[in-house]
Amino acid sequence: MLIVLAILAWKAWENSQPSKGKAGAGRKEAQSSREGGTLGTAHQYKEEVPYEEPEEEQEEVIEESEHELGEELSLQVDDLHFGLPRCRVRAPGLDPMPQMIRWTPEEFANQQLDIARIHMGSYGVWVVQGMRSNRILYAMKKNQEIPLAQCVVVEGPPPRKMEDDENDNPDTYGSDLAKIQLIP
Repeated sequence: MLIVLAILAWKAWENSQPSKGKAGAGRKEAQSSREGGTLGTAHQYKEEVPYEEPEEEQEEVIEESEHELGEELSLQVDDLHFGLPRCRVRAPGLDPMPQMIRWTPEEFANQQLDIARIHMGSYGVWVVQGMRSNRILYAMKKNQEIPLAQCVVVEGPPPRKMEDDENDNPDTYGSDLAKIQLIP
């Protein structure tokens, strides 16, 4: 009885050890041929299968805008983002900023902002484009009595490449008035 137990332990130990070299491979082939399997015979059926390279997803997906260029919209002033980090107090051909802030709602209603839809991943925001539109948006937000802005959709800036440092030149400078610097 002790001999039977020793033989069973030896067989269990032998089966748990990884097979080494040709001896192990021969034992596997013999085992698979006994069982009627094809484990050891895969090398006999070499069919030429053309290698297909996996299709890479396009990095730049052309997004269809929900609005067409030139379309006129009426948007909440609080939802509009600044497209430039600074705003001139005085600009040639435009009213000074202190005077613009005191405009009546009718005067603001006569102004149109140039806006573009900017996407950051799946999140999209309206960003004003150009110095004139940034100045008008600043005056609207500073006035705090203007709920809606008349806007026209324009083409946005070209899409950024991933190697561009987005901290140096972001597409939007946010909707917060306090983050915009006034310059003379």
